[in-house]
Amino acid sequence: MNDIYIGSYLYPPVFLRPLGEDMVSAAEIIDELLIDDFMIVITKMGGLFTTLPIELIGERIGENGHILSTHLENQLNYEQRICDYINLFICELSLIGEYKQPITPAYLGIGKRKENLLITEVTGGAPSAFPDRVFGPAIHTMDKNLFYYSMRTIVDEYEEAKKLLFVEKLRRVSMKLPLFIASAFSEYSQHQLEESLIDAWVACEQLINHYWKTLLQMIVNNERKNRLKDERTYSSAIKLEVLYSSKIFTEEIYNSLQIARKHRNKLIHNTTIDYYAVMETFEALQGIIELYTGYVIKQLPSSSGPLWFYKP
Repeated sequence: MNDIYIGSYLYPPVFLRPLGEDMVSAAEIIDELLIDDFMIVITKMGGLFTTLPIELIGERIGENGHILSTHLENQLNYEQRICDYINLFICELSLIGEYKQPITPAYLGIGKRKENLLITEVTGGAPSAFPDRVFGPAIHTMDKNLFYYSMRTIVDEYEEAKKLLFVEKLRRVSMKLPLFIASAFSEYSQHQLEESLIDAWVACEQLINHYWKTLLQMIVNNERKNRLKDERTYSSAIKLEVLYSSKIFTEEIYNSLQIARKHRNKLIHNTTIDYYAVMETFEALQGIIELYTGYVIKQLPSSSGPLWFYKP
């Protein structure tokens, strides 16, 4: 049995099950989530891991004494695959109001499973640039000091997120679409307005393009269809007009997406944006996600107010 795992933790941290009196039990494996052929092992303190294939561990040296590029490429591809699948779950959490940072290869750590406990022990993709992301939960568990972390427990949200209702549909558009959605929500919760607006608009545009391609499939005339595939001529603004005229988009969704598109253009052309611009972009994203998935987003992201509102 392969007991070597690679993965990361939900961040900001939360508990997915009540902690109880034994703080070491935070590293306890509580669940397994299968997406396609990819198994995610989940721990009580939000660890999201998968087994690390033995054949990918270590270096492979060729006859010329250099590292085999194909082996390195396989390692990098597997790291990215881990991130893509774990970010599906993180996106689902985001769409039900639990905003977590998507993971990247820089946040991966490697650990060993010991009976029913699993924590990171060595860094995977990151040099020591992000120790709190890679080792934080493990270190504080071993030190029996979990007060560093948020003590919130999200049992109900976790159970709902495991159903993957939103992302099972969203990933049909693009495996990266859930990443952009989760990134936009997480960035806004950290007051990163510009980044969140751009990621939210990219998500909107991926869904617009999905509806555009669906419309093109209905066209029998191949010559006309090929003309409509020209991205330089048919910008998102024109696509929105056509999709609205074709009654694929309602007037409300059309207007909302046009407003979001203008906010994106203002940002690209060096105009300062504010919270209102981001929220209007999120409202556009909400509308098109709900249209596509058939599910309702319960709440849009929020961020904390200025610290100077509070008296010391």
